[in-house]
Amino acid sequence: MNHDFFPSDELIRRAGTGDLDAAVELDHAGFLVQPGENAETYAARIAEVKKHGLQFYDRFDKKGKLEIFPGLNVDLKNQIPQEILEEATARTEEAYQFSVRWVPGFFPDREFGIFWGGCAVWEEENPTPVIVIRKNFAKRAKWFIYDRAELISHEFCHAARMPLMDQELEEHFAYGISKKWLRRAIGNCFQKDLDAILFVIPAVLLALVQAAITILQLNNSLILPFWILALAWPVYLIIRNIIQTSHYKAAKRNLEKAGFRNARAILFRSVYEEICTFSKTKPDQLRALLKEKAEQEFRWNVILQTERVPE
Repeated sequence: MNHDFFPSDELIRRAGTGDLDAAVELDHAGFLVQPGENAETYAARIAEVKKHGLQFYDRFDKKGKLEIFPGLNVDLKNQIPQEILEEATARTEEAYQFSVRWVPGFFPDREFGIFWGGCAVWEEENPTPVIVIRKNFAKRAKWFIYDRAELISHEFCHAARMPLMDQELEEHFAYGISKKWLRRAIGNCFQKDLDAILFVIPAVLLALVQAAITILQLNNSLILPFWILALAWPVYLIIRNIIQTSHYKAAKRNLEKAGFRNARAILFRSVYEEICTFSKTKPDQLRALLKEKAEQEFRWNVILQTERVPE
């Protein structure tokens, strides 16, 4: 069961004293340091996540069932086997140098239509997410348009980066593991619910107006404002995505030119403001900048102590 993979109390205690080796080990397990956290507050937060994560299993009823979201129930008998979860950790390890093994995963009692592949659920009282994927993936690595390992690794990325509370490139990193070029390219367009709503509603309105014009035999020129409305938000999303990902690409290029071995892992642990700064900093100045950040912030001290960067 996934609760066996929570870090030991001793490891958390050591990290809280400023032991960088312990903090790096926690970082590698997917417990990223929040901006502004010191060693003590970081360790306290991880201890709290562990406490709630362990308590999650105590909430199942005598039949081994639990409602984690209204209408969404999971059963202890239907936990995602560890070997399936390892397919996803292999991908996050390769891409971003972390392996989340403490997040519970289940095949749920019900599903939400043919286009639903899976999701992560955050309960209000529990900072540990719960991953649910459709039952088809119990015996199949691929189903419909979905890849099992990609779905789970996508949610692992969100689970790890959640403490950063950084929205602009969140989906970029999660979709960055995909083997599909199109998903990697446009996945970051939809960053919040409003993006999807403003994408769909004008398109539906356009279809309704077109139907009305056809039925009532009105002038076709009346449809033009609705075409503009339907295209405006998608164009905005695309332009925003191009601008944001261009900062990421420039930052990655500068880090690599500065001699860092795994720029993707460093940027995964960075917030958008930092990524923009790295994109504008010359490679020969970047090492000095990160050294200065490490002297000022515990988080960057941890990042620069890992094997992701050269000595």
